[in-house]
Amino acid sequence: MAGNERAQRELQRLLDNSDKMPEQQSAAELLPLEEMEERLQYINMLEKHWHDNFARLSQKPGEAYRGFNDAELSALLHMDTGYLRDTLMQCSRTELLIQDIQGIPAALKIFATKALSKAEAEALQAGSENIPPIRPPGVSSASGDDDDEKEATEKRRSTKLDSSGKAQRNNYYAEKRRHLDGHRCVLMGTRDAQVCHIVPFAANATEDGRIRWNKVIRASIRLFLQERPGVDFGAEARIHSLFGFEQGVSDRHWNTISLTPTMHDWWGRGYFGLKYIGTNDANVQDPDAVVTLRIQFHWMPWRRRELGQKPAPLGRTKEDILAAIPTSCGKPSSWQGEPIVAMSRPETGFSLETGDVFGVHIPRRHMEKMVEAFRVQWALVKLLAMAGGAEAAVDYPDDPEFLDENWEFPGLKAWRLACMAEWAAVEEEERVEEGEE
Repeated sequence: MAGNERAQRELQRLLDNSDKMPEQQSAAELLPLEEMEERLQYINMLEKHWHDNFARLSQKPGEAYRGFNDAELSALLHMDTGYLRDTLMQCSRTELLIQDIQGIPAALKIFATKALSKAEAEALQAGSENIPPIRPPGVSSASGDDDDEKEATEKRRSTKLDSSGKAQRNNYYAEKRRHLDGHRCVLMGTRDAQVCHIVPFAANATEDGRIRWNKVIRASIRLFLQERPGVDFGAEARIHSLFGFEQGVSDRHWNTISLTPTMHDWWGRGYFGLKYIGTNDANVQDPDAVVTLRIQFHWMPWRRRELGQKPAPLGRTKEDILAAIPTSCGKPSSWQGEPIVAMSRPETGFSLETGDVFGVHIPRRHMEKMVEAFRVQWALVKLLAMAGGAEAAVDYPDDPEFLDENWEFPGLKAWRLACMAEWAAVEEEERVEEGEE
């Protein structure tokens, strides 16, 4: 029935207007428009506090002040309205929030490096030919020499560094992902797919990148939790253990899926996102049993911009923001218009639409890790799309320009150290008085 309805909609779309775009994610589906005006009031209050206290917090001259850029504004637009309201009631919390969002541009720049270079893709494809097939759990090798095979497997699993100290892509885990995905793109079903990271490999491929990513986790972790009830105090440690505790740690089969080269590129550009919505057979006890994660496809809101150019900065009113997001990407009616962003699924001929659900396979023992990866991806891709995509992210600095090497405001750090010194002096004075008595 659902297939017939889709076919009728597709046919009607073509009959009504052959140039009409397939359905695409609208701003209303990702932004709570009924609260946007209130939210923008809070954002303006935050920005005023930032302006008025810039010199004290950053310890830079006033002429160096810069208001919130689109990445920081996007982060605030996606935050819970109640949290923003409560934060503004306390000066210290207000300044900590302003400090935290300074790391968002760096996070989006990392996320926008998801695509493989041509050399990396060729090396990974060539290496996969030398990897033996994966045996089902509990099946012994033909030779019976499991100890030798185990040792060889450990060598294949280990992360190797190139001459520059950068972690190399691991063919062992890439082949496991291909096997789990049936050697096809999980969205299109086509062959010759690329193995793509959910949380980008750039997050920890180098030691400097790993350290920077851990700062992103620490500074901006609350943005990953907006769709979860309550407060998840263990999220920072959990995400650090999965994506930040050592070089190359995110290059695992639970942090990858298979996509066509085009879809791989578009994912890194923020054209679409994948939302985790549940797991089939999540209650099975066998850790080696393969379960299926249900992933929902979403075309992201498209910021109006010229081909290959970053968009104009977002305004600060509801009308400005909605005007910056057209109903579709591209203008298919004219070769002079901007190329469209759309895709049709070969097995059905239907357009790939927001709301389509796909299955991604993973052994039960790694299920929670992969769910966490999709959640982090979903949080970041929404911010990247609203900020203007990869075209905008390329100009963001690697590190926040107004924070110190530990990603703290120098003014807040000086205040914190002064408070600690004062507390220590008071405690010492009390200790001396008690000794005299």
